[in-house]
Amino acid sequence: MKWIALTALTISCLLVAACSDSKCKCGPSPSDGGASNPDLSGSAGETTAAPPDACHDGCVDTLAANCDNGPADQGTCESNCHDLEASKCGAEYATLQTCAKGKPLTCSAEGLPSIAACSDEQTAFVACLTG
Repeated sequence: MKWIALTALTISCLLVAACSDSKCKCGPSPSDGGASNPDLSGSAGETTAAPPDACHDGCVDTLAANCDNGPADQGTCESNCHDLEASKCGAEYATLQTCAKGKPLTCSAEGLPSIAACSDEQTAFVACLTG
């Protein structure tokens, strides 16, 4: 049962395409149609865009998949995702996020968000979490 919960968290918090349980976060990206933040200015007074947020984008995609055991809402998903980014397994999570970007997200038989194209990266991330 513990492995299922970790898998749910892992798959749900996939980053760029997933978040679950209560351990993922996410935010809008200018490259995906998010607006630049006019309140941010460069040293010469130029307007600069806010940096992309893989968690935001991943959670948008994850919630759109509408998996039975996916995250409850965008805020919870993003919060959990950012927690995972800062965790001891942050490097493995970043690798998984990079892999997942732009890949199709589906729901597993268990109702969890899943990115089949990143199974090796997900396995390494889960191994870190359980190790």
